[in-house]
Parts: sequence; C-alpha cells; structure tokens
Amino acid sequence: TTFAGGNGSSGNFFDVNVTSPVTLTGMQINNTTGGAVCEVWYRNGTHVGFEGSSAGWTQIFNGPVAAAQGYVEGLNLPLSSGTTSFFVFLPAGGINYTNGTNLGGVVSSDANLAILQGWGTGGTFGAGLFGSGPTDTRIWNGALIYAVPNCVSARVPVIAVVNAAPVLTVSPTAATICEGSSVNINVTAGLSDYTSFDWAPAT
Repeated sequence: TTFAGGNGSSGNFFDVNVTSPVTLTGMQINNTTGGAVCEVWYRNGTHVGFEGSSAGWTQIFNGPVAAAQGYVEGLNLPLSSGTTSFFVFLPAGGINYTNGTNLGGVVSSDANLAILQGWGTGGTFGAGLFGSGPTDTRIWNGALIYAVPNCVSARVPVIAVVNAAPVLTVSPTAATICEGSSVNINVTAGLSDYTSFDWAPAT
C-alpha cells in the first residue's frame, strides 16, 4: 500500500479482495520500532461489524518484528477467491497508518488481489483485543507477500514406442588366430542409428 504514515496507534483492520487464489507467506508492516510484538489475525469475509469480538477470527502470528518497517514471515495462509479480512495488532502500540477517506475503497491492487481501506484501533491487549472499537477510516501501511500456485496445464497423452534391439552380425576377418597376432572383427546391425559398439572385455 504505502508507508506514508501520518497517524498511528495499536492496530489496523482491513479487507483483501482476492481475485485469483494465492498463498500469503508474509507481510511487511509499518511499525515504529524493532522488537515490537505483533499479532496477525484473519477471518473469512469482511471485518466490518466484527471488530468487537474475537469470534470467527484466527490468529496466525504472534511474535516480535525484528526491525522498524519489519517483516512478518511464515504465515503460509491460502487465500481463496473472495474477501479475507485481517487485523494487524501491536499490543504495546507503535503501528503507523494513514488517514483514509472511504471505508472499503481500494488502496492498492494487482492482478491477484486488492487491499481496501479499513479502520484503525487504539485498543491494547489488556483492554480487550477487539473490544475497544474502531476509530476513523484508516489505510493500513504495509505489503502483502504471497506466492502464486504453479501453472499446471492439462495432461496430453503421448505414445512411447520401444523397439527391440537389432540382431548383430559379427564377421571376423579370419576364422582362427595365432598367439601374438590380431584379427579384425566387423559388426553390423542393419540399422542406420546403430553405428558404434563397445567391446567387453577391452582386451
């Protein structure tokens, strides 16, 4: 989206409209200081009307973010087509966001998904993670990191033909050989693609 900041508190609710299935592997957030504990929650469907209770929400990350504007990794969350909402929360505060203008308006999009304007919240974990209620419309500052499933085309049957090895014709230049002398051996297969042979043992 953006890292412009301009406002901030403890958390952001926002929706993501997915047009093509992807797997969310991580995200970059706009936290003020490194080492801050971050929680990431999600639910299927919009966040609107569901900010006051944890019912229906699933936590997928709870841990420190090493640096300012740091990364949350290891999410591995499949996102199907439709709307998925997120709550990015720093219990100690220090998340930066930008004032919005239109709840549900598209902030950023590509061919696979769109991130929408949402709400900010000043609630802390001790006061109830979802219980303090949203403030005004806010734009989540951050980036979603995702993987697109491999493109798999339809299988096309093929026919593999395995031909039997040809009969080899071995023709020595002499029927007998004396000790210390040599004889040439000609080998033919009768097929043009059999042109080289190995003799074993070599001597």
